[in-house]
Amino acid sequence: MDAGALTPREQHVVEVVRSARDELVATVGELVACDTTARITAEPARDEAALQSILGKRLSAIGAEVDIWEPDPIPAGHPLWPEMDFVGRPQLAAVIRGSGGGASMLTSGHIDAVGADASGWSSNPHKAVERDGLLYGRGVVDMKGGIASLLVAVEALHRSDIKLCGDIVYTTNTDEETTGVGSWTITQ
Repeated sequence: MDAGALTPREQHVVEVVRSARDELVATVGELVACDTTARITAEPARDEAALQSILGKRLSAIGAEVDIWEPDPIPAGHPLWPEMDFVGRPQLAAVIRGSGGGASMLTSGHIDAVGADASGWSSNPHKAVERDGLLYGRGVVDMKGGIASLLVAVEALHRSDIKLCGDIVYTTNTDEETTGVGSWTITQ
């Protein structure tokens, strides 16, 4: 869409989003600094709870109803993944209420990232680094950059005093990379 075809209100939102570039880069950096390396079942939790807390506080600050919880363990013999627990690996679901009468929008992303052998990196994989206009760090592309972008987008709507007709449901889960069972727990 040509920027000249935007309404003044739409143009304002575009400007608010553009002005949030540094905030977005900082948010991605904050999420990358959380070690949420995908786990093998018996491994202890890492920084999953800390990352979900970061997101939850930001969403609460714009009026979202936030729920962060540890699902019940997956029982032995379950077809998805037997005997898996979520101790220290909470899921997050938040609702930003719309004014009513419109379709809701669901956003969903995972916070875990595949492991990174630091010897293969030119910088610390758990520290976001910007080089030549690109951001490097474990999970920047899959998918901490995505969940940070969604967060900054809903914050931009809030700052622009725009309330959608439908609700925005923002979810993030653990354990997508190894089993996918984190997404399953959101639906339970």
